[in-house]
Amino acid sequence: MSTFRQDLRHGLRLMANNPGFAAVAVITLALGIGANAAIFSLVNAILLRPLPYPNPEQLVGLGQWRNQQGEGYIQTGVSAPNVVDIAKAGIFQQVAYYRWAGFNITEGDRPESVDSIKASAEMLPMFGIQPLMGRFLLPEETRPGRDQVAIIGYRLWQTRYGSDPSILGKSIHLDQRSYTIVGVMPASFRFTWDQEMDVFVPLVLTPEERSEAGRGTSRDLETQARLKAGVTLPQAQAAWQRSKSNAFSRPKATKIAFPAAQSLTTPSSCSTANPSA
Repeated sequence: MSTFRQDLRHGLRLMANNPGFAAVAVITLALGIGANAAIFSLVNAILLRPLPYPNPEQLVGLGQWRNQQGEGYIQTGVSAPNVVDIAKAGIFQQVAYYRWAGFNITEGDRPESVDSIKASAEMLPMFGIQPLMGRFLLPEETRPGRDQVAIIGYRLWQTRYGSDPSILGKSIHLDQRSYTIVGVMPASFRFTWDQEMDVFVPLVLTPEERSEAGRGTSRDLETQARLKAGVTLPQAQAAWQRSKSNAFSRPKATKIAFPAAQSLTTPSSCSTANPSA
């Protein structure tokens, strides 16, 4: 203990004699500690902490690989016809897709930018978390003219609407378009990467996107799925290889990439395995 006190006094004396060096040392240590704390927080959120959903090991993210001339294989989203093929493969309980949307609330005298997505009706039920109030999106609400409904997140319900218990049935104006609020997600619900979303609305696909031609031209759907109970990732990969339609064997076809590991960091993680395999 006496040796420690002597070392401490010696160190303080050196710092007092060299204040410039001491300041640089303190700042360097502070930056190092701050950076390490930030990195640990990110690693903890993405890699260590389990996903806050029932049976999170069943959640997988899906992506496609496209042979880009001059660039090799690049990863893209999934096309609507390929989503249909995936759902028919018998590997998953549910298959869902979404697109990010940058909505602005345009009602009243306080415009506000909100984190939002357009999603298929299967997206939110797949996570296994029930709404705090109201219901999920319905399949018929992903059709043209039926899509003006919205589910809002807990944060927005609190900050914008003061936790209004009678919020269901009221309107929210997004980019000058009116949507009826049909649900509120609970405070514990997170979408991907530990992110709380403010608004979910139905994603309406065009006839062109749903057509066979859309298989090769519209590859921007973020796609997630839940494995059937008892199905492992290697079993799913093998089943997919056996069930692939001819569309995936064409020269410019895409290939589905499953996550590389059974324990996923987020539902949207995708494999970086060699797509040409």
